[in-house]
Amino acid sequence: MDTLLRILIIILLSVPSSALAGAWLQPLAEGYGSLNATYYRSDRFWDGRGDSRKQPTFTKLELNPYAEYGVTSETTIGANLFIQQLSQNNRDNWALSDSEIFSRHHIIAQDNLVVSLEPLIKFPSFHASNHLPKGGSDRFDAQLALMAGYGFEWLGYYHYMDSTVAYRHRLDSALGDQLKSRVALGISISDSIQLIPALSYTHSLESPATMPFSESGQTNYHLLKAEFAMAYTLPTQHVVQLGFFKHLQGRNAGQGNGFTIGIAQAF
Repeated sequence: MDTLLRILIIILLSVPSSALAGAWLQPLAEGYGSLNATYYRSDRFWDGRGDSRKQPTFTKLELNPYAEYGVTSETTIGANLFIQQLSQNNRDNWALSDSEIFSRHHIIAQDNLVVSLEPLIKFPSFHASNHLPKGGSDRFDAQLALMAGYGFEWLGYYHYMDSTVAYRHRLDSALGDQLKSRVALGISISDSIQLIPALSYTHSLESPATMPFSESGQTNYHLLKAEFAMAYTLPTQHVVQLGFFKHLQGRNAGQGNGFTIGIAQAF
């Protein structure tokens, strides 16, 4: 069971989710690292009223290194970096965008149920050029997340349910704070393959603006996103994953979709 749970945690964390990771912690003096590449494309957006509008095609290529480490049996620390290449209106830009550090702490850890608390700090984005497109916000954010995870056996395989709710305080006075949530289900269909559907939602506490719109984090927006990933565990215990995502509904948000490929390994 411990080995299965360890592999389960690696699979869960190999699916990128904007730092809304699972509730499980790393064991003492053990860690986990992943590298994901994501492509996103959008030629429409939802305005501040939720109506769909046309926009020049926006694309984003993103490289996402991620690592976390168990500094004690009750505390895990980590970092989440986003390196982006952005393109729109025949203009390109590069960014180190919305990178984060965090710590995760157990509140409850009994049987197959884990509940954790995760404080997080988001750093300002740095762009190669000051013109649009841009990939993130220019100020610090602070976030506190409550996470719950439950692992269970069914039909001879190990599965999990995971949920997160978070409050993000945005230190830019022009931007409203956010409520964030995510739910995911990990369904094992063999000893090495797991399917992971998920839904995430971001809700700004300030009304989304009507115009103008830009594909960046420097806005107030609502966004509902669906994700679906397949993770495959290699004999070496590396986990490779392929995921797809689609923006389902929003206000002042891009109406796009994309895919992610990645690899993960415990250490």
